[in-house]
Amino acid sequence: MPEFFPNFVVSREEFLRAKAFWSRIAAEEASALGQEGEWGRWLHEEEWRNDPELMDGALVCSLYSASQNKGFRVQQSAISVQDDKKPYVNSWTAVFGENFIERPIPNLFIGAIPTDENLPLLRRLIRHWFDKTVDQDAMQAFVDAEVYGKRD
Repeated sequence: MPEFFPNFVVSREEFLRAKAFWSRIAAEEASALGQEGEWGRWLHEEEWRNDPELMDGALVCSLYSASQNKGFRVQQSAISVQDDKKPYVNSWTAVFGENFIERPIPNLFIGAIPTDENLPLLRRLIRHWFDKTVDQDAMQAFVDAEVYGKRD
């Protein structure tokens, strides 16, 4: 279960590879759903800083679909700076801009230390959220079941 990009918090090159990895995974999942080019950059993503504590949990991918009015964001961590010293996946849905913008944006958050073992789960989360028929409530139920094992 090797961690993907274990040195992304201390290496600018590996940080850029981690960002490219998430963008590629999202593009592949969008393409599988016939949504090439539908998801574009959204929130400001982190730039490299030579401080592992600041880089841990960096926003490495942030996308938005105008046609679906949905957002997607990923924060990545590294085992080397985590107290638990083990990979994880956290996820939830939220609404960006509620009471502040005309069309608040439902979005999916993923926080993870990506590995070979959890990559299938990460891909399922992304693909399910990118599905045009899935709304925030349906996605939260999916997250609860897939990530946290909660069943109705």
